[in-house]
Amino acid sequence: MIESDIPLSELSYDAYVYVPKVVEYWNKKYTQNGFIFKVFVFGDRCGDKPKYVYGPDNYNTPIPIYYSQDHFDGIRTVGAQFGQHWQYCYSCQKKYRKAKEHISTCKSLCLLCGRVGIGRPCPIVNDFKKECKDCGKIFRNNDCFEHHKSSNHCLQSKQCEKCGVIWRIKDINRDPAKKHICGHKWCIKCIQYHSSERGCFIKPLKPKKKTPYRLVTFDFESTQHAKHPQNQNHRLHHVNFIAATIICTNCMENDQWKASLKQLGKLCHICGKCRNITFSHRPFQQTYVDEQRVIEDPLHDFVNWILFELDNKFTTIAFSHFGGRYDMVMTFREIFLKGIVPSIIRRGNKLYELRVSKTQNSCEVIFRDSYNICPVALGQLVGAFDLQVHEKQFFPHLANNPCNYDITLQRLPPKSDYLYGGMLPEKQKIFDQWYDQEKDKTFCLNEALAEYCLNDVQILTEALLAFRVKFLEISKPKNS
Repeated sequence: MIESDIPLSELSYDAYVYVPKVVEYWNKKYTQNGFIFKVFVFGDRCGDKPKYVYGPDNYNTPIPIYYSQDHFDGIRTVGAQFGQHWQYCYSCQKKYRKAKEHISTCKSLCLLCGRVGIGRPCPIVNDFKKECKDCGKIFRNNDCFEHHKSSNHCLQSKQCEKCGVIWRIKDINRDPAKKHICGHKWCIKCIQYHSSERGCFIKPLKPKKKTPYRLVTFDFESTQHAKHPQNQNHRLHHVNFIAATIICTNCMENDQWKASLKQLGKLCHICGKCRNITFSHRPFQQTYVDEQRVIEDPLHDFVNWILFELDNKFTTIAFSHFGGRYDMVMTFREIFLKGIVPSIIRRGNKLYELRVSKTQNSCEVIFRDSYNICPVALGQLVGAFDLQVHEKQFFPHLANNPCNYDITLQRLPPKSDYLYGGMLPEKQKIFDQWYDQEKDKTFCLNEALAEYCLNDVQILTEALLAFRVKFLEISKPKNS
């Protein structure tokens, strides 16, 4: 260090300042002995790329150094940093396991014998020339020839006697279209071999094999009578009714998605035994579904059903409208309480996607907000897609209270229960007309929940399927 004019009293040494001095000193002193040095400094995370490199390109002695916490340590074997059996190429600055797996464009790879490293490709010996009768390669170095035989590299590649190009036998055995033709080179644009005279073109996309999945559309209804214990102006939402519809891609394509599986007596191995299902505090009679589950905690049972009761061979994609700020938020809480942490795509408090990975006991479930696909209110989807379903109904959300269970009111709840004050003037006019006509009809909360929630799910289901049909029509290749 003294001869390199490096002070010994420094608390720390900057590689950018002092490594060049040391390398220059070594190369002046030891070049006559046949050594040419180059330093490679690797950082804390031991990535493929060194943090700093200094030395001439014609080096024959690499000096790897590991830098961590202001300290430099010498590295005996660079490949060992990346795990057992790894090797390292200083030219490409990449790790590799076997020389035959290394990239063919590497400057330190000998295409004749397959070795990688310092001193490669093998140097030419003027008085030596030998052609291998098996692979057709011409060697100018006896050591190179002997190694290609002893390592079986002779059986892995051949040299064209016309143009001299070396090609790998494994590539052609794997894909006969890659058979060597003189003048043809690999084109990254066309993803194939062709001559430069032919020009490039984009290959037509090959349709991917369709993987069946199931689509679940669902909607929550919640009570709002309970006040927050810490803020009496805030109300707690407790889910008391859930409706869900299940349709798989096979049923969509066979146009059987509108049929009740239970009424038909059919069992779809992807959808299951039910086309639609409800989870509620109370039973109902006037609206048909394949299965009613009357339980104390509908949300808990819904999450159990969608995660663990459906066939885990198939992915479930579950949509709810405006779910990113409501349904999906409550679903996430219930999933998290089960000790499952789904991956989340969100922005602030708005959830765009919840993804629960597949396990031995559960299928992969992806929850998404359909508003991100169809950014209009749920009621407007009927007109947007010209759906042949009942228009979205009015519902007295504040009358959704356990005290109204199992009773029949002689007339509709007051306008305030329909959140009348929060409606826009145009909607208030439509509501007034409807209310004046319907106000003297009886109201049963048990039946109203089922009718309203299932109607919402039907609108969402048919809108998503109509969107899917339009999307497939537009994106379908012209020649298919």
